[in-house]
Amino acid sequence: IGEVSYNKYSSESTSDAPVETTAEYKTIELSVGGRHYMFLNADSKFFVNTSINMEMTSHTEIGGLDGSSNFNFAVGIGYKFKDKLSIEIRKESNQNILNNYNTWEGKFSNASLILGYTIL
Repeated sequence: IGEVSYNKYSSESTSDAPVETTAEYKTIELSVGGRHYMFLNADSKFFVNTSINMEMTSHTEIGGLDGSSNFNFAVGIGYKFKDKLSIEIRKESNQNILNNYNTWEGKFSNASLILGYTIL
């Protein structure tokens, strides 16, 4: 499988700390991997897939620090009906979005519920 995805996350601190911290993360990722189908009958099938996600472009800023990440892995399970409708649950591995700093770490993880419709 191959797909391109856009991710966006933003947050502000809500604590009583004297310094307010904001976080903003935007990225376009390319995912490349494989999928295995398990057929139930002529109309229904389950699938499992794995992929590696590579960051193509990003904007990351956490508390004034500019960051980036390299890649992460994803696994998913799903169901496809009549080769048209699909639903998938996908979990990505944690990634350090501040990997260009030795003393800072910014963990980002992602879980998705994906609904799909096949046109062709």
